[in-house]
Amino acid sequence: MYFNGTLSIDPSQLTKIQRVPPKGAFRRLLNFITIGGLSEKKELETFTAISILQQFHSVFRSMGINNVVRIAQDDLDFYLDEEGKEDDLKEALDKYEIEMDATVAQFFNHLYLVLEHREGSFNYLIDISINRSHEVGEYPISITVNGLLSEFECNNGSANEVLKSKMKSIFSSQKSYDTFASEKSKEFQLFMNKLEQNIKKFIKIDDIINKYDTKIVAPTQPVNSPKEIYHSRTAEPVYHGYSGMDASFLYSFMWYDMCHNHNIYINNVDVVNENGSDMLYVGEEGYNLGEYDTTSFQTMAEDVVEPAEVEVPVDSLSSDSDSSWFSGWGDSDSSSDSNSGSSCSSCSSCSSCSSCGGD
Repeated sequence: MYFNGTLSIDPSQLTKIQRVPPKGAFRRLLNFITIGGLSEKKELETFTAISILQQFHSVFRSMGINNVVRIAQDDLDFYLDEEGKEDDLKEALDKYEIEMDATVAQFFNHLYLVLEHREGSFNYLIDISINRSHEVGEYPISITVNGLLSEFECNNGSANEVLKSKMKSIFSSQKSYDTFASEKSKEFQLFMNKLEQNIKKFIKIDDIINKYDTKIVAPTQPVNSPKEIYHSRTAEPVYHGYSGMDASFLYSFMWYDMCHNHNIYINNVDVVNENGSDMLYVGEEGYNLGEYDTTSFQTMAEDVVEPAEVEVPVDSLSSDSDSSWFSGWGDSDSSSDSNSGSSCSSCSSCSSCSSCGGD
């Protein structure tokens, strides 16, 4: 079990709408003919990389968060801590400002800042993603927070049995499990709320959306050591393979089996596989995991049928629904073919319709 939170932020910055020309030779031609009428609109934020990082520096410094893992611009790493350094936030930001030309900093597309922070029961991994250019209506700043239970960190190559021994008391009864899960969930939510409040204090924003949930990993293959944990930059931050995080994450791969072996009932959690991919959201009704090992749970999850989408009959769509004058280009032959051999609407006086004997 680990906890996941997201903050979606819309900063109070001057924003201009930038037209993005369509791709493809034919669409580019139409875009030229229509004087840009085909271009998709995207919002372009005016903040620079350095200015937004300075604001986040104030946010995290006020919370005592000063351990940087990564700073990257457009997937180019300017700082990557592979040694587990402590208290390196200022050092990392200074390095970025020195190496980054001020002019170039104005034209970044994506900016990433990743931090690690230990507080209370948790080892937090905080991933900030800033998109300077984005779809209209989308929030340009997204913060993902993963919370790992630090008391179950795998120290000095601790064997699985040592970790299971530490975790055993939690699974001694359903009441013990529910109490533990509820306490940790509340603690994580408090941290997310505190982070939200500090962002509001140091960064002018128009809106912020705060969400959090609980996740349980159901590995389809055993994961017995930190070295066996799957790494991917497309999954959640805990799967990115940052220095030292796998030792904190290993216990999560044993959690499902502990629930299964002790007949623990779970609800209101997201179950994911060892790659971080969603398997099933378990709602209020819940499941007794004693009835499902990881293999049978995966099979059950695959059999869950999502509500079918309601299809709108084609006939119910107005012919005027597409106001684009070029939408029918390239379809004239097919439309004429579809009408061949069919009667027209005025057969009583038609001289050209084949179905009514016209010429």
